[in-house]
Amino acid sequence: MKAQITHSELLEYAWDYIEYCENYTIEKMSASGRVVQVKERKIPVISYFLKVWLPMNKQATISRSTFYNWMSDDSNLDTKEIEGLFNSLTTDIIANALNTKGQFYSKNKLNWSDAPSQIVEQPLFVLN
Repeated sequence: MKAQITHSELLEYAWDYIEYCENYTIEKMSASGRVVQVKERKIPVISYFLKVWLPMNKQATISRSTFYNWMSDDSNLDTKEIEGLFNSLTTDIIANALNTKGQFYSKNKLNWSDAPSQIVEQPLFVLN
């Protein structure tokens, strides 16, 4: 494993991970019975990126605590850009989702909620 990762290297790796998420495919059975590769964009997750994808694909590693310490440092824009990129892709996937797979997880991740369109206020009657 690579011992040190710089902020700019991490940003470069994040772009590679985004490309992976954009081009992710799964195997599905077609109507004719053949197994086919179907493109299904993957929702980017910071913990998966740091703990699994980086070591497997770049032979590099960084702890989540270091990542979040870098994010809290106002002088480090690269790390903040990574979170923004991941959230942008997640937002786009949700906005263009044809099915509900991952929709609820993603909405929770982005602190989105399905707010009621109309609030009805009614008096409460207590009967004895």
